[in-house]
Amino acid sequence: MIVLISPTKNMKIVQKTEGELAIPPFVEKTGEIIDKLKSFSVQEVQHLLKINDKLAVLNKTRYQNFAMDAEGTAAIDTYDGLQFKNIAADDFTEEDKLFAEQKLRIISGMYGYLTPYSSIYPYRLEFQTRMSVGEAENLYQFWDSLIYETLKTEDRVMINLTSNEYSKAITPYVDEEVTFINCAFKVRKKGELKVEATASKMARGKITRFIVKNKIDTPEGLKDFSEDGFCFREELSTSTEYVFIKE
Repeated sequence: MIVLISPTKNMKIVQKTEGELAIPPFVEKTGEIIDKLKSFSVQEVQHLLKINDKLAVLNKTRYQNFAMDAEGTAAIDTYDGLQFKNIAADDFTEEDKLFAEQKLRIISGMYGYLTPYSSIYPYRLEFQTRMSVGEAENLYQFWDSLIYETLKTEDRVMINLTSNEYSKAITPYVDEEVTFINCAFKVRKKGELKVEATASKMARGKITRFIVKNKIDTPEGLKDFSEDGFCFREELSTSTEYVFIKE
């Protein structure tokens, strides 16, 4: 079983992670993206990413200084945001880190996908960014089925904790050879079940931590997750979607 999670737009500056980091798996493809981004002016970066002047200058500099080696920082430590805050990898033991490296995959528009302890450098690039690369009109076309097909060689059971933006890089290619399970986190308000963005991000982080800390390696084990008021609901779930409800 492998677990798919989303990256974040925001990244934090961290000390270099102790130990050897992995080089991301698709450095040649990432290099094509970076070459395109380097060709943009600050104003073009600002327009492309829909960010302010300060962030445009920062990210233009990031692209110019981008590297694809083992001297960066661990992906799981570098991404910032509610999901990663709730994963709280700072206290992972060596056993936790090894399990996470085997089981977690971070889907990325820049890198394709990453293991938690892949070496990355700060960047900003969402999967849905409208940027052509070579003959591809956007990043979904650029990566095509490569991410999914490579993941499939690693494991035939995938737990999807990504947002819709990142799911779209995977789900069009899912075939019957793979058990692909989405996890949905819903909050009951005024008698109705709704997906709330903030609650879902936090829950995805907490269940990711739960998986790592408890060494969960089967879909059945996910059903024991019950944190922050969320509980698995068998009667609302199917073989392809596990539903967790917060009453």
